[in-house]
Amino acid sequence: QGGGSTPDYDDESMLALFTFGDNKVAGEIVDGSDMGTTKTYTSGNYSLAITNALKVYAGAYDPTGISCIKVGASKSVGSFEFTVPSDVEYVVFQIAQYKAYASKVTVNGVTHDITTASNEGKYTTVVVDTLTTKKVSFATVSGAQRVMIDSIAFHSSAPSQGGNQGGGNEGGGEVTPPVEAETITVSQAVEMGSS
Repeated sequence: QGGGSTPDYDDESMLALFTFGDNKVAGEIVDGSDMGTTKTYTSGNYSLAITNALKVYAGAYDPTGISCIKVGASKSVGSFEFTVPSDVEYVVFQIAQYKAYASKVTVNGVTHDITTASNEGKYTTVVVDTLTTKKVSFATVSGAQRVMIDSIAFHSSAPSQGGNQGGGNEGGGEVTPPVEAETITVSQAVEMGSS
């Protein structure tokens, strides 16, 4: 039972939702332990096989009790990669600042400002287009810019824009406003403009 709210994943295009443990009662932030260079999570028939992980910590919790993976350390950039199956066209991350420290991440060469704080159990939605590139490369921009990832979802088509920035892969709580414009990919903006 954690804080936050379940992200709006009623979208029929979602193929798999990867979360990183059970939520717990709110308390202190928990950094977790280094996951090593590889770790695999499963959701239904899909696997999220994280490779080349550097400064990525499993078993982390934000102060509201939401289970996460932490990426980055106070003096070191964190990074990892994974490859999606051919039927996955979009990947959706729920990401928050570590505590309330200003944070930016780079996903497949695109930098995203993370504007929500894990101290509040709120997560920013970052959508990544995997139509042409099936490999996803994720990194924090600098050592001080650590982040917490609540979930990673695989989608077969562009996810609906009715999502929220609430965190918490199981808990109940506040739903925050829809995705901010800067988290929408160029291909999504084109698709939304053509409908």
